[in-house]
Amino acid sequence: MSEKIKSFFEQKMNSSKENNQHDIELATAVLLIAMIHMDDDVSDSEHNAVFQTLKAQFKLDGQHTEELYKLAESELKQTTDYSPFTNLINQHFSYDNKLSMIKLLWQVAYADKQLHRDEAYFAQKIGNLLEISQEDFDNCRNQVRDEVL
Repeated sequence: MSEKIKSFFEQKMNSSKENNQHDIELATAVLLIAMIHMDDDVSDSEHNAVFQTLKAQFKLDGQHTEELYKLAESELKQTTDYSPFTNLINQHFSYDNKLSMIKLLWQVAYADKQLHRDEAYFAQKIGNLLEISQEDFDNCRNQVRDEVL
C-alpha cells in the first residue's frame, strides 16, 4: 500500500511541476506579446522575435511554440492586469532570472530597431512589478540596446 501512495504523490508532484512550467511559459509569453502590442504596430520582426525567444527560452519545437503563442495572445485579450503574470514570475524566478526576463522584454522592444515610449513605459512597469532595482533595470536596457542598435 505504501508504494501506491508514494507513486500517487510522485505523479502529483511531477504533474504540479509540469503545470508550474506551463504557467511560467504562459506568463512569459503574455508579457512578451504585450510588449509588441504597445505601439499598435506589430511588425514581422517583433512577432518573429517573440516566437524565436519563446522557442529558444523554453526549448520548444515550432508547433508547441505556436500553440503557446496563440494561447498567450488569447490570454492577453482577456486581461489588462499583468500582476498575475508577474506574481507567478516573482514566485518562481530568482533575481537573475527576472533580470533575464527584463532583457527579453528589451530585446522584443528593440526588435524593430525602434523604441516607442509605450514600450519603454511597459518595460519599466514590468520591472517595477518584478521588483528589479532601477540600476539593474537600466543596465539591462543599455546592454540590450548596445547589442541591438
